[in-house]
Amino acid sequence: MARKNLLKNVISSLGEERNIHPQNSYALKGASAKMKVTLESLAENAQKVMDGENIVDIDPEKIDASFIKDRLAGDEEAFQALKQSMQERGQDTPILLRVHPENPQRYMVVFGHRRLRAADQLGRPVRAVIKQLDDIEHVLSQGQENAARADLSFIEKALFARNLLEKNYPKQVIQSALSIDATLLSRMLSISQKIPQAIIEAIGPAPAVGRDRWELCKRQFIAYRHKNKLLDHLTQDKFKAMGSNERFDFVLDLTANKTSRSKEKKIKSQSYKWAPKNQLSPKYQPQGIITRTGQKFSLSLSTNQGLAFGEYISNQLDTLYEAFEKTQNERNDKL
Repeated sequence: MARKNLLKNVISSLGEERNIHPQNSYALKGASAKMKVTLESLAENAQKVMDGENIVDIDPEKIDASFIKDRLAGDEEAFQALKQSMQERGQDTPILLRVHPENPQRYMVVFGHRRLRAADQLGRPVRAVIKQLDDIEHVLSQGQENAARADLSFIEKALFARNLLEKNYPKQVIQSALSIDATLLSRMLSISQKIPQAIIEAIGPAPAVGRDRWELCKRQFIAYRHKNKLLDHLTQDKFKAMGSNERFDFVLDLTANKTSRSKEKKIKSQSYKWAPKNQLSPKYQPQGIITRTGQKFSLSLSTNQGLAFGEYISNQLDTLYEAFEKTQNERNDKL
């Protein structure tokens, strides 16, 4: 019932799309209308599926994967737990299939890839619901299932969104498929497009890593100076032996360290000493050390009058800055 209510919420949001800009008329007249009809149909049939109606047993050998990938390899522990559960208790929830669009003798998974894989390895048929769906209906059904599942990680959903965009699906379709707004979609696409897919796949689903840390990883990767060598680290046996969350932490630390070291090489500090020209009594005169590091400037004072002189400078900062601005303006006028 939860999924049925979720679908109804999406249908309601589609009803508010009447003020779309004319340039998006395709989405309004085509994709949005198709989404509304599709989701209404899914909601109407959700209870039938939960009640066990129209469920059949299918040989896994007759079923192909979805044309849109939504999972990354790497969470083998969770898969083995699912497989053991199916072996002991059977398959509680059916998967959704459609007749293969290019081969009517075969089927295509809409959602339920792991249950299909587990049934195949256990040597048993997979319980499934078969529906006649076109590509947009397929995308919406698969996306809504993804949105309802807590075990699909942020980066897997982000890659799902990118894959849909690359297949020229309108952003409104992607937003409705994942039940997200335009801002979150933009962030998902930015992360999944700026970090190469080969690196994301090497890391895996990283189920404990959310949007903010992936955003940080993206920023560090953009600034990283040794991108061509990064994959060398990710192909080592030590890296592959880590869990997916650990692999993410490794990449995050690696790019952060390299970035910091490269900045340290670029920014050098320059220091020099200052003392009053009229050194009548050096023992009591203030002495200073001026340090410049990039755009930063610091002055430290010592000896007996250092504290008093520092306080005097602090009290005169407004006057000094006005004099500085006046000097700068006069210089600009001469230019």
